[in-house]
Amino acid sequence: MVTREQRAAFNRRRWLKNGAQVALALCVFLAVRAWQQHGAARGAVPNISGSTVGGERISLSSYRGEPVLVHFFATWCGVCTAMESNIANVADDHRVLFVGTRSGSASELHAYLEEQRLTHVDVLVDESGAMADQFGIKGIPATFYVNAEGNIESVEVGYTTELGIRARTWTL
Repeated sequence: MVTREQRAAFNRRRWLKNGAQVALALCVFLAVRAWQQHGAARGAVPNISGSTVGGERISLSSYRGEPVLVHFFATWCGVCTAMESNIANVADDHRVLFVGTRSGSASELHAYLEEQRLTHVDVLVDESGAMADQFGIKGIPATFYVNAEGNIESVEVGYTTELGIRARTWTL
């Protein structure tokens, strides 16, 4: 028969072991997050410009005076595809500039956007990844929250829920 003291000791060991595993997982998560965001643009937003999938020339500086989310994605990125509806829903009531990076030509990107039903958003074509490089991106999707003065308020790399995106826009 197991005594109360033995059961209590067993429970303490189990809680310590589980707590250590949770702490280790949290440390790994935070380390990966720090690595993903290390080197990402901070302060004044880089002024990228280029052609949209529709052939229009636009510049990020044209958004000055109002908050904007700059969202980098790629057609080959599964996490980006999973997150598209979240960011597209936010684009219904906030300015969002999508940047399709390393995803092929304008026509290839346009076909992808039609397939995903994302034809109502501005999408810059970053075929070579030069715009992503200006922002110091190491992973995608990456979303930069830019205030009306043109300063980056925060950066999020990886999957973000619609609620998470909206919560960050409240500070802009």
